[in-house]
Amino acid sequence: FGMSVGGPAMVISAPIFLSKYMLLMATRECIISTDDSINPLMPKSYVGFRYTPSILGISKNETSLTSEIGAPEPKESTIRPYVSTSMVYDSNFLRLSRNTIPMAVTGKSGTSEFVKQGAAGVDFDWFISKQHIIIKVDVNQNLYQNYSNLNYTGWDTLAQWNWQIKTNLSGQIGYTNVETIGNFDFINAPIDNMENNLNYFSDTSYLFHPNGKIKIGFSRSETFYNVSRQISNNIEDSAKLELQYVSPNKSIFGLQLTMTNGQFPERPFTDTSTVDNAYMRINSAVTWDWRVSIKMRIFGYLGYTQQNYEHISTDNFSGLTGKVNTEWKMSEKTLIELSVKREINAYNSLVSNFLQIDGIWFSPTWQVNPKTALTFPITYQVQQFIGSSINSVGSEQEVDKVRSVGLNLMYHPLKNLSADILLKSEARESNNSARTYQAQSVGVNLQIVF
Repeated sequence: FGMSVGGPAMVISAPIFLSKYMLLMATRECIISTDDSINPLMPKSYVGFRYTPSILGISKNETSLTSEIGAPEPKESTIRPYVSTSMVYDSNFLRLSRNTIPMAVTGKSGTSEFVKQGAAGVDFDWFISKQHIIIKVDVNQNLYQNYSNLNYTGWDTLAQWNWQIKTNLSGQIGYTNVETIGNFDFINAPIDNMENNLNYFSDTSYLFHPNGKIKIGFSRSETFYNVSRQISNNIEDSAKLELQYVSPNKSIFGLQLTMTNGQFPERPFTDTSTVDNAYMRINSAVTWDWRVSIKMRIFGYLGYTQQNYEHISTDNFSGLTGKVNTEWKMSEKTLIELSVKREINAYNSLVSNFLQIDGIWFSPTWQVNPKTALTFPITYQVQQFIGSSINSVGSEQEVDKVRSVGLNLMYHPLKNLSADILLKSEARESNNSARTYQAQSVGVNLQIVF
């Protein structure tokens, strides 16, 4: 479910506007989708539930609401193979506008889709002295009833070593690779939308004082698309430096600086190019992870983001960014989660403009009994397309408002068996009538852990 600030809208001259518009429509570009396309406001440490790969934004959860916020991981090595199956019905799979005639876009009279997914995987969790090794592999096959050309086999893999030397030097080295289909929120057509996300990362933490820590990290992110969207292929190399204060109760407060060098390798730049192919992004932020009590945690960041392009300075953007997450275990059976987020992202159409998003995500979870839990996720976000090249309302910048509400029932009749039912209603309003839509979805998931 789901959701950033920027400067004034950019002015584009008529000839440039038309050339960008024609190129954009020819390639049907969209915002690069990440895990945030599933739920950009969901806190990364979703207490009590482990997120595993999903289809159409419907997540699978395999444990009940039993863990305390901030509780340490159990140091017990495990090997957990599993199989799962999911079925999802979506009333408006391609997120078509209410004014769109489906037959003209898809060749079909309806807008719905029924998706079946079968998956198998294994989780390795090893503790060797002070070392922690994690390996996760998930392979899934996805079958579409109406748009069979979208059928695909995907995967989600992770290899990570959390290392520690003595008590004051630690870090992690890891690799992830995800093959999946992107969402259709911006493409709105049943075209090849496969993407592969590859990440390498490492960081080192040195506890130079009982209350002082310094962290240095490096990462590389590669996102590649199939032929129809290769122009959006993206590579980013990042370096991060953070100075932290660690309180006696293990709360952490820090100052963080991240520098990212990015490029679009499939966008050669020439004297006539209207789109840049390289940029430098700098993020500076105050961070915190405040353990208010054993039942409450407030964590997040507040900072400033600036992105400068190598050739076309008029596409540069900057602004305040921030995210505040609250987790409150109100009682033994109730967990309240609230997240407020503001960010700015490059809008990866051919004009390299940016998207400004402000949003809120609220999700209470109630454990009815030891085997059953209910969650009620609610989101609201405002998306502003600064300098967007496609805007049917003329010079007025496009503003979208997206609302969603859901109901998730998680049932665990046996320790190694889980069954979930997920309902969601979503709507987008926009001052661009071609961007409005409504959609309802229902999903069922069954998972067995051996």
